[in-house]
Amino acid sequence: MLSQFGFCTAYVYFIASQIGGAGGVIPCITGDNDMCEGGLELNKWIWMPISMAIYVPLVMVRRIEIFAITHVFGDVMIFITLIVICIYAGIDIGNKGIQMDGIKPIGDLWADAIGFSVYTYEGIGVILPIMEVTACKENYFQLLCITISLICFVYIIFGEFTMMAWGDTANFELPLVTSSLPE
Repeated sequence: MLSQFGFCTAYVYFIASQIGGAGGVIPCITGDNDMCEGGLELNKWIWMPISMAIYVPLVMVRRIEIFAITHVFGDVMIFITLIVICIYAGIDIGNKGIQMDGIKPIGDLWADAIGFSVYTYEGIGVILPIMEVTACKENYFQLLCITISLICFVYIIFGEFTMMAWGDTANFELPLVTSSLPE
């Protein structure tokens, strides 16, 4: 329970801090121009109770098959995000070349990689419930191993590609690949 609560809290905080960009404040809820002058600004901590009001009823659902379409939608959105980031990285490699300056085998932010890697395999808590609803349980372990290997492969290739595109992250406030994208 504490592990899942920690993940949910970290996600809610991450979403709240990223949704408004720098400062973690929603720049606009209402307003009439791009800068949203006169718009309503909300502090990121407002998002915790709003998110919990949505998440708590969702965890009461006993059958995960109900959420199948939302999982497919989430996978599509992740795939689109990967494509967009790779396109921008490819454009930057084409324009500036491979950025290897300042890249060390183990940089100053290596410990952050451990925390971010945890999110790659966060779904580990649903492996047994998914196995229970799987039609062919005999092949489940093999499929699980293939899936984890594929995730690991994509994770490494994506990290290497974006590192070659944008180089050392020392000039970024956050060690996130999204901070390298144009506004």
